[in-house]
Amino acid sequence: MNDNIIISTISKIHFILISILSFIFILLFAAFILLQNGLYIDDISFQNIKVKKLYIKWDEKITISANEIAVAKNSSDKNSEIQYKKILQIVKEILPFTNWLKELVVEKITLNGIEGKVQYIDNQKGYLNLASNTFTLKSSLLPNNGLLYIVIEELKAFENGLNINGSLILKANKELGFT
Repeated sequence: MNDNIIISTISKIHFILISILSFIFILLFAAFILLQNGLYIDDISFQNIKVKKLYIKWDEKITISANEIAVAKNSSDKNSEIQYKKILQIVKEILPFTNWLKELVVEKITLNGIEGKVQYIDNQKGYLNLASNTFTLKSSLLPNNGLLYIVIEELKAFENGLNINGSLILKANKELGFT
């Protein structure tokens, strides 16, 4: 009697495990096929982010293109000052994933009154341009062998009358190296 219960329980657990693994495999396979052919989304919104004309394709590396990305200001965030440590932390977390990217093109980015555009193409020269009523940034991006060279052609801070240019070298291993 106990043998039948044990055998029945084992067969149910086996069926559940095979079903879950099959579902995960089918889901990943469908995502792979979908991304191989390219995924186009006309308009997508999350809690604070709105993206228009998003295109994602996966060949050997991932290609992402968007016409417009708008990030709404969080209503609970009262501090309007730029938090440089937070920006550096975000860059540290995103940088290792640049090895996966073939191309990233965003025609218009809007974030807390800052507008910009970015073009990142693997092993080719790209750009990052940002503008607001307090500063402007014009820079070039050149990824090469796990490094991201950023040439700041012009960084103007209007409040202080600063005009800065120079270059940064970022390593794609969560460590930031500045020159």
